[in-house]
Amino acid sequence: MSWTSESAEQRAGFELVAKKKRISELEKEASRPDFWGVPEKAAALSAELADLKNEVNFWQKREGEIEDLKNLVALAGDDGKIQKELEEKIAGLEREVEKEELKIFLKGP
Repeated sequence: MSWTSESAEQRAGFELVAKKKRISELEKEASRPDFWGVPEKAAALSAELADLKNEVNFWQKREGEIEDLKNLVALAGDDGKIQKELEEKIAGLEREVEKEELKIFLKGP
């Protein structure tokens, strides 16, 4: 079983904090009465907000799943059947994360 390195987790955590801050800024901007005064700008900011929210939600959900799996691994002990099931769940989670990372990479900054 493999887990991401601590530095990668810290980097991801920092990125999530920055993205949450940007979400807050965009929500504040979107609540302004003149937000839709320039429709092209408003649409771009709305799309950015939606993308950021989706990304943050994805990673927060994965963090919860990882914590659950870590706890289950600790509880499983030497039970081979449970270990195999957990390994399958971890592999599935790793595939989801890899897909999301590729999507982010291809999307660019």
